[in-house]
Amino acid sequence: MNEFPFVIDIQDSAHFEQQVIELSKQQPVLVDFWADWCQPCKVLIPLLGKVSNEVNIHVLRTWF
Repeated sequence: MNEFPFVIDIQDSAHFEQQVIELSKQQPVLVDFWADWCQPCKVLIPLLGKVSNEVNIHVLRTWF
């Protein structure tokens, strides 16, 4: 998702603590629990990406 540099995909639970918990100690994060089949998820992520760029908050998208 290059168009949204503050959106980070987390693909497995092994990295969740490092990528979410540790990052949240330094700055605000928003975790989006996402699914391929979920139409609202597909609509929401571009909006979250745009907002994250505007306010410099990381959106961590996960689907495990």
